[in-house]
Amino acid sequence: MSASNLGGVKACSQHLVFRFSFARAYNAVISAMPAPHEAASPRQGPALAHRLFLAVTWILKALLRVGLPMGPMVLLTVRGRKSGQPRTTPVDLFERNGRSFLVSTHRQESSNWVRNLRTAGEGVLSRGRSRRSITVVELAPDTAGTVLKEVLGPRLALPLRGFVLRRTFSVPPDAPLADFIAAARSHPVFEIVEARPV
Repeated sequence: MSASNLGGVKACSQHLVFRFSFARAYNAVISAMPAPHEAASPRQGPALAHRLFLAVTWILKALLRVGLPMGPMVLLTVRGRKSGQPRTTPVDLFERNGRSFLVSTHRQESSNWVRNLRTAGEGVLSRGRSRRSITVVELAPDTAGTVLKEVLGPRLALPLRGFVLRRTFSVPPDAPLADFIAAARSHPVFEIVEARPV
């Protein structure tokens, strides 16, 4: 193998290691944050966890804005349900059989982007220079469960690519459909029904 090819392989490996390590760090921060209905542990200051979450989210947004691939992550900009101001956050976009879905895989139903998108019904997806305006519908749990099984099931079974997902989505990849339907009640799924370039 030539020196240039070796250099390319090394750079690719370093890039993959960076993405995997950063995804693990991001998940660790998210997992450490208490849900809104849970009390914070005395040993874990909620303010610190929240600051770490904001810092990691800021870095993710910067990387996605320059177009760096971060797995299924893209940026979603949606109008705030209370402020009316645009809010941008990283979200997971999955595609299957020509259909596209936004899935709340991490912070679940407590995510602000979920609440905002549920109210607005539309937003803008972007990564790098690519931008498209979208209109969405939230799927009922029965339908969403089928989507989760078909879209997330294969990914959950992957040793590396499924590592982060398994930390926040605890359904086994070979679980029956009923388990995915139950999970859909706390992991909302939005289908993109219309998309157009901005």
